[in-house]
Amino acid sequence: MADEEVKVLKLEHITNLVWFIFAPLLVIILIFSFVQYGFGSWYEYFWLAGIAVFLGIPMICIIIGAVINILSALNIVKTDENWGSLGIMKSFFSELYSEDIDEEK
Repeated sequence: MADEEVKVLKLEHITNLVWFIFAPLLVIILIFSFVQYGFGSWYEYFWLAGIAVFLGIPMICIIIGAVINILSALNIVKTDENWGSLGIMKSFFSELYSEDIDEEK
């Protein structure tokens, strides 16, 4: 078997990947809900966005973390530090709510 280079994944790149998955997914959900249910109240869209943020993001992070763990076990990729699904979620939410965190300090 030939020596292959192992790709090193950085947490910042994985956080950007979550953004690239989540933003279009949220837009698609809003478009389909608009087509299915019509122009409803803004309350319904805020409710849907809240569900997407608090359920969709953790699901995306868990799936990406599981794939990275499997690829790491197969020696296809490595991580720059010891982080997993929770590290991805923490990085994403700290980037999402960075203004609130800065105000509390």
